Amino acid sequence: MACTLKDVASAAGVSPATVSLVLNNRSGISQETRETVIAAAMRLNYPLRASSTVKENATRPVCFIKIASHGLVINDDHKAFISDYIDGIENSARRYGYPLEVRSYVGFDVDQILSDIYKQNYSGIIILATELLEQDILKFKELSIPKVFIDVNYPLFSFDFVNMDNESAVYTVVKRFKDRGITKIGLVKSKIYTRNFFLRSKYFYEVLKYFDMEINKDWEFTVGPSFDTAYDDMLENLEGKKDLPEGLFCVCDVIGIGVMKALREKGIKVPDDISIIGFDDSPKCRMTDPELSSVRVPTALIGKRAFEYLRNLMKREQRIASEKILIGCDVILRDSVRKVL
Repeated sequence: MACTLKDVASAAGVSPATVSLVLNNRSGISQETRETVIAAAMRLNYPLRASSTVKENATRPVCFIKIASHGLVINDDHKAFISDYIDGIENSARRYGYPLEVRSYVGFDVDQILSDIYKQNYSGIIILATELLEQDILKFKELSIPKVFIDVNYPLFSFDFVNMDNESAVYTVVKRFKDRGITKIGLVKSKIYTRNFFLRSKYFYEVLKYFDMEINKDWEFTVGPSFDTAYDDMLENLEGKKDLPEGLFCVCDVIGIGVMKALREKGIKVPDDISIIGFDDSPKCRMTDPELSSVRVPTALIGKRAFEYLRNLMKREQRIASEKILIGCDVILRDSVRKVL
């Protein structure tokens, strides 16, 4: 059912008449109330006129910075994922009158990146930090411009991060396996380090321990992060392997798809012999046979929340405490996980 003006009024805690005045850009409404109503309308996806958005500092754009430090994860396999981040940021930025620029860097030349940022005089920046290491992020410490990092989370750093909640996602993955009677679960992790891959692997064993399920390192496989390398490495891992788990959790979909191909070539049927769940819910999950179950990450929402938080930073005259925002995920079960026996 489509959202109505009354729905927006209820969500904002104001009258429908006030909502109407705000959405028609009429006078007599405080800035605080105007922003509350617009924020409620945005949350509910209520259609907004361009004239009803809050124009702020529109001459100075916000910049989304994509850094492919090595390009082994931020590549063509993740185009849809990154595009959703940008859509979430752009839609929110447009409603507040901020132009959005997108800059892409291959390799991590921090001097060049910082130089470009200072030259352009941005209102604020959102950095896709998937491939950045701790020491890379620390190099932005002296950058005084408001900044938010996405697709990563370092809780000990005094930076602002918006990321998916890896811990709750992995908990749900293991529980979905368990609910279907699959209790012997293995892990397929990446040879290449990213913070998210590391956290998913870490939480996997913590969740197994929480559920008092068997932990068997013979069921842990390490593969490359691309389809080809995951496929080749999994074939090698399976050579002479007789003791396999009932289920496999793969730290990303690209790896999961490569693993499924390797299993098939070894005559191991999915899901009859082994069930698989990936992470990201990329469009390719629906193109596999069987279709790959996966963790659906609300990437557009993460982009939206990153911009909303960046906007708060841009409006503050004084710096307060840093924040780490984690967004929950869903697990989408498809035919790669067997039904309850």
